Amino acid sequence: MPESIFRITSDGELETVHEAAVVNEERLQALLANYPDVLAGNQISQAEPRRWILVSREIGVPDADDAASRWSLDHLFLDQDGIPTLVEVKRSVDTRIRREVVGQLLDYAANAAVYWKIAEIRAALDQRCSEDGISVEEHLAERVGVDPEDADDYWSAVETNLRAGRMRLIFLANEIPNELRRIIEFLNAQMAPAEVFGVELRQFGHEAGAVLVPKIVGRTAVAERSKATGRRIERQWDEESFFAELAKDRDPREVDVAKRLLDWGKLRYPKIRWGRGAKRGYFYPMYGPTIFDSSMFGVATYGRLVIGFVALAEQPPFDAEDLRFEFLRRLHRLVPNSISDHELSAWPSITLADLVESNCIDRLLDEFQWVFDQIKR
Repeated sequence: MPESIFRITSDGELETVHEAAVVNEERLQALLANYPDVLAGNQISQAEPRRWILVSREIGVPDADDAASRWSLDHLFLDQDGIPTLVEVKRSVDTRIRREVVGQLLDYAANAAVYWKIAEIRAALDQRCSEDGISVEEHLAERVGVDPEDADDYWSAVETNLRAGRMRLIFLANEIPNELRRIIEFLNAQMAPAEVFGVELRQFGHEAGAVLVPKIVGRTAVAERSKATGRRIERQWDEESFFAELAKDRDPREVDVAKRLLDWGKLRYPKIRWGRGAKRGYFYPMYGPTIFDSSMFGVATYGRLVIGFVALAEQPPFDAEDLRFEFLRRLHRLVPNSISDHELSAWPSITLADLVESNCIDRLLDEFQWVFDQIKR
């Protein structure tokens, strides 16, 4: 039976807002795609509410290596910890929501954990952002708080979670039937490290004035006790911890190159930004408080020099693409074919090992000085 909620108007009157019937499944899917927050991340984790970024609607799921997609998942989201969140949408009147949809989503998850490739997931997000006319880097920062310089760490976490089966399965409907509710609660208590939830999404009122009310199903005390969260614990890096980590697996000559880069940055920039990655650290010499005020490079503990073409594109005169091409040509003379032309608006990287092999750190710092001088002018 439809329910009602009550709203106090600006005149102090009590207005009754009746529950609106969901016309079709497409309406539910559109609501979810347009308003990801209706997945009720605060109900999934009150201590650390989940934030969502929609990767794609109708994303394919293969059942073998290099095979065409066999199934199509309604929605793929990621949260701020890089946990893949697979969502299937059904209306409560659809008889498949009782049992068939459970096997369907388990099929998707089992095969996605094995056969999804991170490059394809990133490409799907790139395509969606391109179609929506938004920047991937800014969208990741806005939706799940991933700074562009943390992107490699973030996508590495996504792949780690996926391969470990650390994902979240969500059934979304205007009403979760009792049969499905019991299955969800059972699965959520038994499956680790995966999580299984239902989301009831009810709409009160119509169109622009509508009120959307999500409610989580499956978050029981038993399930909570059985879960290892698998979330990343952020670590604040500093110079000492950064170089201790770098020295663990890298050649001493690579460590020396990183120190030369840091010393060069300290002499020219007012601030060195140290990262907060869970397992990987980085530093960036900074002009100001945001990533787009950064210099043209950063260094990561996994042995790579990151070139900030995205940041440079925000800083005259390098907002002119031809000047960024000139910088790219200069880098190619030092380490040939290390960066492709299409990465002029990205965060490409060069290994410290390549810099050692090319014996080009002095010449590289000369090129950085050229960029620095252009910006200072």
